[in-house]
Amino acid sequence: LFGLSDHCKLASNWSEGELEINTSPTMGTAGGNLCQWNEVSIYPQTKKDDKASIIFETGSLEQLVEVIGNPRLRVILKSKDPEAFIVTRLCDALPDGRSTRIPMVTHQLSSNGGIVEHKSLAPNKIYEIELELDGVTHLFAKGHPICLALSNTYWPML
Repeated sequence: LFGLSDHCKLASNWSEGELEINTSPTMGTAGGNLCQWNEVSIYPQTKKDDKASIIFETGSLEQLVEVIGNPRLRVILKSKDPEAFIVTRLCDALPDGRSTRIPMVTHQLSSNGGIVEHKSLAPNKIYEIELELDGVTHLFAKGHPICLALSNTYWPML
Protein backbone atom coordinates (compact mmCIF):
# COMPACT_ATOMS: atom_id res chain seq x y z
CA LEU A 1 0.00 0.00 0.00
CA PHE A 2 1.48 3.32 -1.12
CA GLY A 3 0.17 6.84 -0.83
CA LEU A 4 0.82 9.84 -3.06
CA SER A 5 2.99 12.11 -0.97
CA ASP A 6 4.82 15.43 -1.24
CA HIS A 7 7.41 15.87 -3.99
CA CYS A 8 5.66 13.24 -6.18
CA LYS A 9 6.77 10.25 -4.14
CA LEU A 10 4.96 6.99 -3.54
CA ALA A 11 5.28 6.50 0.20
CA SER A 12 3.71 4.66 3.12
CA ASN A 13 2.12 7.94 4.23
CA TRP A 14 0.49 10.62 2.15
CA SER A 15 -0.38 14.27 2.30
CA GLU A 16 -3.12 16.55 1.05
CA GLY A 17 -2.70 18.86 -1.88
CA GLU A 18 -3.75 19.37 -5.47
CA LEU A 19 -2.05 18.64 -8.77
CA GLU A 20 -3.49 19.56 -12.15
CA ILE A 21 -3.43 16.96 -14.92
CA ASN A 22 -3.55 18.53 -18.38
CA THR A 23 -1.58 16.41 -20.83
CA SER A 24 -1.10 16.92 -24.55
CA PRO A 25 -3.38 15.11 -27.05
CA THR A 26 -0.22 13.40 -28.36
CA MET A 27 0.39 11.71 -25.01
CA GLY A 28 0.74 7.97 -25.60
CA THR A 29 2.52 8.11 -28.94
CA ALA A 30 5.61 6.66 -27.26
CA GLY A 31 3.63 3.91 -25.52
CA GLY A 32 4.21 1.16 -28.05
CA ASN A 33 1.68 -1.03 -29.79
CA LEU A 34 -1.65 -1.63 -28.11
CA CYS A 35 -1.72 -5.22 -29.38
CA GLN A 36 1.64 -6.86 -28.86
CA TRP A 37 1.33 -9.83 -31.22
CA ASN A 38 4.63 -10.85 -32.80
CA GLU A 39 6.54 -8.27 -30.77
CA VAL A 40 9.95 -9.01 -29.30
CA SER A 41 9.09 -7.19 -26.07
CA ILE A 42 5.60 -6.99 -24.63
CA TYR A 43 6.66 -4.12 -22.36
CA PRO A 44 7.06 -0.83 -24.26
CA GLN A 45 9.55 1.81 -23.16
CA THR A 46 7.57 4.78 -21.87
CA LYS A 47 10.09 7.36 -20.66
CA LYS A 48 8.87 9.97 -23.19
CA ASP A 49 5.27 9.57 -22.00
CA ASP A 50 6.41 9.55 -18.37
CA LYS A 51 8.01 12.97 -18.82
CA ALA A 52 4.67 14.38 -20.01
CA SER A 53 2.66 12.81 -17.14
CA ILE A 54 2.33 13.47 -13.47
CA ILE A 55 4.66 10.89 -11.92
CA PHE A 56 4.76 9.41 -8.45
CA GLU A 57 7.73 7.17 -7.73
CA THR A 58 9.16 5.14 -4.88
CA GLY A 59 12.82 5.40 -4.10
CA SER A 60 15.03 2.54 -5.26
CA LEU A 61 13.52 -0.63 -3.86
CA GLU A 62 15.50 -2.25 -1.08
CA GLN A 63 14.06 -5.66 -1.91
CA LEU A 64 12.18 -7.48 -4.65
CA VAL A 65 8.48 -6.49 -4.88
CA GLU A 66 6.05 -8.96 -6.46
CA VAL A 67 2.77 -7.73 -7.96
CA ILE A 68 0.16 -10.33 -8.88
CA GLY A 69 -3.41 -9.49 -9.83
CA ASN A 70 -5.12 -6.19 -10.46
CA PRO A 71 -3.45 -3.23 -8.72
CA ARG A 72 -5.93 -0.65 -7.42
CA LEU A 73 -5.68 3.10 -7.02
CA ARG A 74 -8.03 5.24 -4.95
CA VAL A 75 -8.08 8.89 -6.05
CA ILE A 76 -9.89 11.97 -4.79
CA LEU A 77 -10.36 14.38 -7.66
CA LYS A 78 -12.39 17.12 -9.22
CA SER A 79 -12.80 18.35 -12.78
CA LYS A 80 -13.57 21.70 -14.37
CA ASP A 81 -15.26 19.84 -17.23
CA PRO A 82 -18.37 17.63 -17.23
CA GLU A 83 -16.54 14.97 -19.28
CA ALA A 84 -13.08 13.89 -18.19
CA PHE A 85 -10.73 10.92 -18.24
CA ILE A 86 -7.87 9.64 -16.11
CA VAL A 87 -5.21 7.30 -17.43
CA THR A 88 -3.21 5.34 -14.87
CA ARG A 89 -0.01 3.49 -15.77
CA LEU A 90 2.15 1.46 -13.41
CA CYS A 91 5.74 1.42 -14.65
CA ASP A 92 9.00 -0.25 -13.73
CA ALA A 93 11.62 2.51 -13.70
CA LEU A 94 14.92 0.88 -14.61
CA PRO A 95 18.18 2.17 -13.08
CA ASP A 96 19.50 3.11 -16.57
CA GLY A 97 16.71 5.68 -16.97
CA ARG A 98 14.33 3.63 -19.12
CA SER A 99 10.76 3.06 -17.98
CA THR A 100 8.57 0.07 -18.84
CA ARG A 101 4.77 0.13 -18.71
CA ILE A 102 3.34 -2.82 -16.83
CA PRO A 103 -0.48 -2.47 -16.41
CA MET A 104 -2.61 0.55 -17.26
CA VAL A 105 -6.24 1.62 -17.26
CA THR A 106 -8.18 4.41 -18.94
CA HIS A 107 -11.24 5.55 -17.03
CA GLN A 108 -14.05 7.85 -18.19
CA LEU A 109 -14.91 9.71 -14.99
CA SER A 110 -18.50 10.38 -16.05
CA SER A 111 -19.17 6.62 -16.16
CA ASN A 112 -18.89 6.58 -12.34
CA GLY A 113 -17.39 3.11 -12.45
CA GLY A 114 -20.12 1.62 -14.62
CA ILE A 115 -20.43 1.14 -18.35
CA VAL A 116 -24.21 1.57 -18.56
CA GLU A 117 -24.77 4.61 -16.37
CA HIS A 118 -23.51 7.96 -17.65
CA LYS A 119 -23.59 11.04 -15.45
CA SER A 120 -21.79 14.22 -16.39
CA LEU A 121 -19.49 15.49 -13.68
CA ALA A 122 -20.53 18.50 -11.65
CA PRO A 123 -17.78 21.10 -12.20
CA ASN A 124 -15.37 21.33 -9.24
CA LYS A 125 -17.29 18.73 -7.20
CA ILE A 126 -15.00 16.36 -5.32
CA TYR A 127 -15.29 12.66 -6.24
CA GLU A 128 -13.55 9.66 -4.71
CA ILE A 129 -12.99 6.82 -7.15
CA GLU A 130 -11.19 3.50 -7.09
CA LEU A 131 -9.53 2.35 -10.28
CA GLU A 132 -8.59 -1.24 -11.00
CA LEU A 133 -5.67 -1.63 -13.38
CA ASP A 134 -5.27 -4.50 -15.82
CA GLY A 135 -4.20 -7.81 -14.34
CA VAL A 136 -0.46 -8.34 -14.10
CA THR A 137 2.26 -10.58 -12.76
CA HIS A 138 5.49 -8.63 -12.39
CA LEU A 139 8.60 -8.62 -10.24
CA PHE A 140 10.05 -5.19 -9.49
CA ALA A 141 13.75 -5.86 -8.97
CA LYS A 142 15.79 -4.58 -6.05
CA GLY A 143 17.12 -1.15 -6.99
CA HIS A 144 14.24 -0.34 -9.35
CA PRO A 145 11.73 2.37 -8.39
CA ILE A 146 8.00 1.73 -8.88
CA CYS A 147 6.45 4.53 -10.92
CA LEU A 148 2.79 5.57 -11.12
CA ALA A 149 2.04 7.83 -14.11
CA LEU A 150 -1.20 9.82 -14.37
CA SER A 151 -2.50 11.64 -17.44
CA ASN A 152 -5.85 12.65 -18.91
CA THR A 153 -5.07 11.63 -22.51
CA TYR A 154 -3.50 8.58 -24.11
CA TRP A 155 -3.33 8.40 -27.89
CA PRO A 156 -4.91 6.66 -29.76
CA MET A 157 -7.45 5.60 -27.10
CA LEU A 158 -8.36 9.09 -25.81
